[in-house]
Amino acid sequence: SNILGKEIIWNTLNKNTRMIVYDHVSNFEKKSELPPGTPENFPEPALLEFQSIPFFQNFFLSFYDTNGGNFEDEDKITEKAKYVAYCDVVLFIISIKDCENTTNEMENLLEIYISAVYNNLRIDLKKNQHLIVVLTKADEIATELSDELRDFLQAGSYEWYRSNHFMDKDKALKNKVKKLMNMSEIIETWLRNSKNGSGFTALARRSFKSVEYTIVSSLGA
Repeated sequence: SNILGKEIIWNTLNKNTRMIVYDHVSNFEKKSELPPGTPENFPEPALLEFQSIPFFQNFFLSFYDTNGGNFEDEDKITEKAKYVAYCDVVLFIISIKDCENTTNEMENLLEIYISAVYNNLRIDLKKNQHLIVVLTKADEIATELSDELRDFLQAGSYEWYRSNHFMDKDKALKNKVKKLMNMSEIIETWLRNSKNGSGFTALARRSFKSVEYTIVSSLGA
């Protein structure tokens, strides 16, 4: 694989990851068939090794795909998804298009998670965990977005990885991260003001070490 002409290397490190990459992803690309739903049990991690990634170089990533139903009940969280509470970073992924009362649903789900972690596991998320809120299917509500958010959505990750050969690597990375942070603030303000999400944004801010926001299209770009 390559990003903007620069070769990168990635490897799957266990059987579960190979099944996801070579079976599930392949079927989706060829037949538009989604994989089976995630079972309500302790999931196997997807383990990936990356090399020569622009700005980040070499690293490993471990992903746990947890059944969403586990986060609708405090007892299920502590029984089948409690490992999430011990992660440094969690992704709160929700389709802003498919929820009838999106922000109310988001706030309710976040309250269930916070309550389960604190009351049952005695973990203070404010000290230990960063939250990244990912709003999916944003392309389907493009008319509700500001011009700035639409431009950010359309540019996708390709623009983020565009190299600036006239700038040193550290400065280029700082500029790109700063742009992501600025967009996060814009998305948070839009969610709070345009989608009546002030309850969710306030709950997230007072409950986690840090909170960032991003939007992606239906296909994740």
